[in-house]
Amino acid sequence: MLLAGAKCETAGRLPKSGILHEAQTTLRIYQNVLSQLKTKRTVRKLTRKAYDLKKQQRDEKVAALVNAEPGSVKEKILQRIERAEHTKAMFLRLPSIKSKPSDGISLLKVPTDLPDTPKEAKEWGTVTDPPEIEQLIMERQKVHFGQATPTPFANEPLKSTFNWTGTSPEVQVVLNGDYVPSNTVDSQSNRILQSCTRKMPPVSSYIPLDAMKNKYRSWKETTSTSPSGRHLGHKHALLKPDGLVRSSDEFKQLDAARTEIWGMHHMMLNYGLQHGYCYERWKKVVTTLIEKDPGDPRIHRLRVIHLYEDCYNLLLSLTYRNTLHAAEDRNVLHEGNYGSRPCRSSLDPIGIEVLQTEYSHLTRLAHLKFSNDAEACYDRIIVNLATIISLCHGVPSEVAAIQGDMLEHAKYFIKTGLGVSNMSYSHSDEARIDGTGQGSGGSPTVWGFNSSV
Repeated sequence: MLLAGAKCETAGRLPKSGILHEAQTTLRIYQNVLSQLKTKRTVRKLTRKAYDLKKQQRDEKVAALVNAEPGSVKEKILQRIERAEHTKAMFLRLPSIKSKPSDGISLLKVPTDLPDTPKEAKEWGTVTDPPEIEQLIMERQKVHFGQATPTPFANEPLKSTFNWTGTSPEVQVVLNGDYVPSNTVDSQSNRILQSCTRKMPPVSSYIPLDAMKNKYRSWKETTSTSPSGRHLGHKHALLKPDGLVRSSDEFKQLDAARTEIWGMHHMMLNYGLQHGYCYERWKKVVTTLIEKDPGDPRIHRLRVIHLYEDCYNLLLSLTYRNTLHAAEDRNVLHEGNYGSRPCRSSLDPIGIEVLQTEYSHLTRLAHLKFSNDAEACYDRIIVNLATIISLCHGVPSEVAAIQGDMLEHAKYFIKTGLGVSNMSYSHSDEARIDGTGQGSGGSPTVWGFNSSV
């Protein structure tokens, strides 16, 4: 795939027929002449009128500045206006002529007075050295994705009981409803595990070829994916119309090759699903950082987006979506949960809250409200607990095993405006990397299941 993609031309547009181009040019000329005859205005007259209007506008601007700045010279003001117009025109041309940099930040602001608490820092320093930027971001990422380390499921005894991925034999005890509360586990964790009995049978992990094609068809080709280089353009090339006559030998030959390629992709995807196997290339993740506030590259104000392999993300997206719809049909989700659910919107709770406030205002009844912002919620998800909750809501065990294996052994590379880093960071017992990842097709449903327990 990569070799074929490298041989493809990258022209911005398809070659145009010379005869067609000549006909279109002739048509435009006739249309312009016809318009001049109808309006009785020639291009020369319109150009002259535009020049006069521009000169009149400039004279009015100069007169206004002369009145606003007593003692100023008209000629100098005119030179200043012309210089400003030339500068503006130059900056308007720059985006189209300068080379486009790769996505990501090219400089970083770090706190110099309170390095451990950037939210409270007042003094900031700017870092532009690429290796130093990568090192600072990686250190920050380890701290950010390790925020859930003090929680019960990230520590003993639950850490060893359910292992990091949540696929140990003890998980089946919990799903079958046979879990016995332990004296060495806090009461809240015991209650969570007791509520994780299997609520519905698991959905099928098999992905039909048509569902795979439809997912790629609806997936925007410009979406950034696949650190390996197997981007969405390869799949879209297989889906685009070829313009050949269906009864021709050329079409039959091309269609046979296209069918064979789709069959290989489909077979490899379902092989991994059948055996719960995570391919090695799925374990490379590129982390791109986007400024939450444009022009503000402070290290704690960067949004983290993970770029996964397209087939891995497709696997999670389709299986978690099927599980979510099955859970909706069986009414096993909490009624107070509105996020990441079909036929519901994050705006619904806002409307309910407005109605509650209006009702309290009209009836003169006391109204107590508590709001809690789940900051970095996807990045604090403990994988073993998320796996147990997902399994009890019907996620196939093979999908849970693939996701857990990938997250445990993933290598995260940093992508900035300077390119992709050579260094990477990974999960370890000393430095946990929790969370199912911003940009993962399964994270919204994982969070929805977690908040339904």
